[in-house]
Amino acid sequence: MASEQRRVGVVGYGKLGEFLVTKVLEDSSLELAFVWNRSKEAFTGKVDSKYILDDLSKVSERSPDIIIEVAHPCISKDYGKLFLEVRKQLNTC
Repeated sequence: MASEQRRVGVVGYGKLGEFLVTKVLEDSSLELAFVWNRSKEAFTGKVDSKYILDDLSKVSERSPDIIIEVAHPCISKDYGKLFLEVRKQLNTC
């Protein structure tokens, strides 16, 4: 029986975010749920538009199993509670 893919969201698309997105896309046990960045120009020619999340407050619509935050610390301050609520909605730890 094949295991289910883990859906990964990446918040931040600098050098580290770009690396993480690449690795998630290469790993058959993972699925990219979304990638978000404050500046959309960072994605130009690098990320398929189906993965780009324009509004971080709508993160729950992408149903991520895990969210990796590699953005400015204010993102965790502003959205950390929302990220944790998404996990509660999925009924997992």
